[in-house]
Amino acid sequence: MSSAAQFTGEAEFLLEGSVYRLTINNMALLEAEGVLDQSMLDWAPQLAQALKTGQHPQLRHLCALVYGALKINHHSITQDFVVEVAMGQHGAEARQALFAAVIEALQGLDVPEMADGDLGNAPAPAGNRQQRRAEKAGTGTKSSGSGAKRGTRQKASGNKLRAE
Repeated sequence: MSSAAQFTGEAEFLLEGSVYRLTINNMALLEAEGVLDQSMLDWAPQLAQALKTGQHPQLRHLCALVYGALKINHHSITQDFVVEVAMGQHGAEARQALFAAVIEALQGLDVPEMADGDLGNAPAPAGNRQQRRAEKAGTGTKSSGSGAKRGTRQKASGNKLRAE
């Protein structure tokens, strides 16, 4: 089993005479996060749930993941190319080959078992920030003053003659 920090699923498919290799791992997720401008913890559970229940996943989530998985092995790949293949613009065979490879790579993932509960949703500590800081505070004496002399009182300027 992989550690929580690393997992990999891989698959290949043929498209227009070229072999494309999908690698779903942490780097693919980083690429997908960059495309979506969203943490994987926000979108990956929705994608996994849709795929598990046979529902249609959001196209942007799936394409971002596929783009990231292809970008690892094919540095010149573009998001436009991935969307074109996914939408069937390179033919139905290419689309089916892509989807079959995605399913194979996802099924091949050795995902680590996580502790119960949702990631990133730990309960907030009790009390407000000031109360939590007070609990951590020391028991020493209060700081003395800075040592600066007290300022003198400003003189009133109301009775001065003005030059005209």
